[in-house]
Amino acid sequence: MLALACVAASSTFALAANTDPDSVVAPAATQWRMTPGVTFVPRSSDMSVTYVGAGCVTAPVGTDLAHKVVLGDGMTARFVRLYYRHDPSVRLLFALTRYDAQGAYTDYGATYSTSAAGYTSILSPDLAHVVDAANYGYVVNVQFWNNPDAIFANGFDNPQPPLFCGVRLMWDE
Repeated sequence: MLALACVAASSTFALAANTDPDSVVAPAATQWRMTPGVTFVPRSSDMSVTYVGAGCVTAPVGTDLAHKVVLGDGMTARFVRLYYRHDPSVRLLFALTRYDAQGAYTDYGATYSTSAAGYTSILSPDLAHVVDAANYGYVVNVQFWNNPDAIFANGFDNPQPPLFCGVRLMWDE
C-alpha cells in the first residue's frame, strides 16, 4: 500500500510544459517543505532502517516508510520530489497517500526512482489534489522494491545499498 496525498484547491498558477517546479517563479501562496529521510518511520515493527548520515537512511527490500503530512483544507498538493542515491538492484516507490477512516486509501503521484547514477532526485507528476483534511489523513509513503530490470556485469557485483534522503512537498495555499 503506497499513497501520497496533498491539499488541493484550484491551482493558482500553471506550469509551462517541461518546467521544473523547483525553478518556477511561483506566487507567494506556493509553499515547499523538505522532510529528511531520517524522520520517516517504518510501517511495521519488524522493519529495520539504518541511518547513514546527512538525513539519509537505508533499509532492506520490502521496507515501507511513512511520514504524516499536515496540510489545511482546500490547499492543493502539487508535487513530491524524492531525493536518493541510486542502486541498480533496488528502486524506491513513493507517493502521497490519502486514507479515510474505514481502511480505504488513494495514492497520488506514485512514482519509481530512476537509474540515474549517484545522488539524484525525481519529481512526481502534478498531483493537483485538493486536500480534505477534515475527512482524510495524508501520508508520504516510500517503499524499497526489487528492480527486475537490474543487470550486473557478473554475479559477484556488490552494489551499494540505496539511500533514501528525503522528500520535498510542494503545495498551493
